Amino acid sequence: MSQVPPPYDPNHPVAPGPVPTTPFGENPLRPDVPIAHQPPPTAGAIFNQVVGDDPELRPKKVWIWVSIGVTVGGFVLAAVIGVLGLLRVSGTVDDWARVESPGGVVELDAGEQVVYLEGGFGGDVAIFDSDGRMVPLDRYNGEVTYSFGSNSGSALATIDVENAGRYEVVAPSADIAIGSSIAGGIAAAIILPMLIGGGSFVVGMIMLIIVLTRRSSSRRRAAPTALNVR
Repeated sequence: MSQVPPPYDPNHPVAPGPVPTTPFGENPLRPDVPIAHQPPPTAGAIFNQVVGDDPELRPKKVWIWVSIGVTVGGFVLAAVIGVLGLLRVSGTVDDWARVESPGGVVELDAGEQVVYLEGGFGGDVAIFDSDGRMVPLDRYNGEVTYSFGSNSGSALATIDVENAGRYEVVAPSADIAIGSSIAGGIAAAIILPMLIGGGSFVVGMIMLIIVLTRRSSSRRRAAPTALNVR
């Protein structure tokens, strides 16, 4: 049967010696003895306990998460930029002037415009200004195709609109759209996110490799050195 320790008497202190304690600082042999207040843990100590990091290692484990965050954040940013870019291009496509076969009258802005083929055959398309003069069509240099909702087609030709106003489009066997070029917008919506995503991946991986390499070196330096005893 276990013995109950006598009550604590400050006039008769216990003999000096190590006193067993629990992880929480309590004295199992003297529960009635007041426990000295311990200093509050620092923020760094709490952080090390949460992430399970060794305070002797450098760089800190937080830099591992930073490198991962750079990669993930870059991918998210690239996706957002790509989606916004494609939405901008889609809005541009919706605003184009359109005529269905066999033709019609459209309002065009001054400057270089692109003629897009959205159906049929574009070999017999002609455009006339308000004075009845034919507007020269130059073959489109390159290849641009698009598909946004119900609008899909490809670039056919370019025209130089001298004056904004009404123009007659003759297209016996084609559905035509006329508007600004979207080549740059499509390229930006695809290439820019690829550069951002690829760049963030490379930077994040380089950071991660450097952090892991230096932590490994720090762990080796902190390890105790064995002594050869003969």
